[in-house]
Formats: sequence, C-alpha cells, structure tokens
Amino acid sequence: MPPDLDALRALARSSPWRWRTLQVVVDYAGQRVESQEPVRAWISRPHGLRVEALRGILLQAQWSAHPWGVSTLSIGGRRVPEPAPYGPLHADAPRPVLRADGLVSRRPAAPHLNYD
Repeated sequence: MPPDLDALRALARSSPWRWRTLQVVVDYAGQRVESQEPVRAWISRPHGLRVEALRGILLQAQWSAHPWGVSTLSIGGRRVPEPAPYGPLHADAPRPVLRADGLVSRRPAAPHLNYD
C-alpha cells in the first residue's frame, strides 16, 4: 500500500534529521499524466536529484556542488557577509517534534537555522 499524502509530507519534513539521501519509486498507473511509466528518483539534500526510468534510462539529473549562500548588500552595493547560521544537526539546535512512526511532525520554528 503506498503512503498517503500526510506520510509523504512527513518524510519530506524529516530531512535532515532522518535522512540525507532518499530513493523512491513513483508509479503513475491510473493517474492522468503525460507518461505513465514508473520512475525511480534519488534525492540527495542539499545537492541533487536524479530521475530515471525503471529500465535505467536517465530522464533528469540536477546536482549542485554548492548549496545556496546568504549575504546582505549594503548601501552602495558592498557585500556584507552574514554570520553563518548553524545547521539543524548542531548540538545546540532545537529538535523537531516527531510522530509515532519516527518521522518529523513539526520542524523547529528557528529562523536562524540553515535547513539547506
């Protein structure tokens, strides 16, 4: 039985505490989409996505060596570096609220965290 929408959302919220790389198979049978062929996808946060047909044919790949950076522009256009926010896995970072199945129910409300 496939996971319901709530479980998929909880799985997405669970990165980076529960996973950094995820492999999923999506079967569009019975759905109204252009291609009904099942696909396999690898999601690697924060760096990339690879999607291929189950036969192994590459459909899409996007990889980034550098996740987004943050900076502030001052008056006059000078770049002012921001202090690097710490990540959600840092020892001092607040912890997420977990569901009974161990997935994340609610991420911490901490605007200074860099979730990637």
